[in-house]
Amino acid sequence: MNPLLDRLHAYPFEKLRALMASVQPNASLPPISLGIGEPRHPAPALVREGLVGHLDGLSHYPATPEPWNCVAPAPTGLAAAMA
Repeated sequence: MNPLLDRLHAYPFEKLRALMASVQPNASLPPISLGIGEPRHPAPALVREGLVGHLDGLSHYPATPEPWNCVAPAPTGLAAAMA
């Protein structure tokens, strides 16, 4: 293994878990959900209309006229001559 790995600090959540090990939550209080998953309210009409109004462009990727130029510059010199 890489010897430099020993110099890394503890993962923050491991450190937090150790600090919180002796903490007991108050059983009479409900937990506070910090999740951001399932929505509980309907989306506003403005948002729904905006989504529906722009669905046509979602069925295909946008055209890229020169896809390789997006990844790397065009070859020059000997590389261009060999292409």
